[in-house]
Amino acid sequence: MATLIERIAKTLAVLAQPTGQFLDGVPQMANITCMVFELGKTRQVFNEFGEVRTEKVFLVAPLAQAPVLPGRITVGGKTYELASVKEYHDMSGTLWGYRVTVAGGA
Repeated sequence: MATLIERIAKTLAVLAQPTGQFLDGVPQMANITCMVFELGKTRQVFNEFGEVRTEKVFLVAPLAQAPVLPGRITVGGKTYELASVKEYHDMSGTLWGYRVTVAGGA
């Protein structure tokens, strides 16, 4: 049976996650294809330096391995930096998916 997030996540995205390896001092990233749902919530917050930062929230369908920071996600041709990742579980402990907050958008 599909979870709620799996049912509503219809947008294809690419999640770039660090592999732990470096090449010429640059961390190597592994691309993972996933399905996401973009919440209609975009907010602007101030960081510790007083700069305005735009944040968006995506719900990501369950993956074999949880997303980690630092990382990037590309949705609809825009790339965002991961700001936070939160796992969602039901009362029995079944993984429903992830709430991923992103910053930026190039």
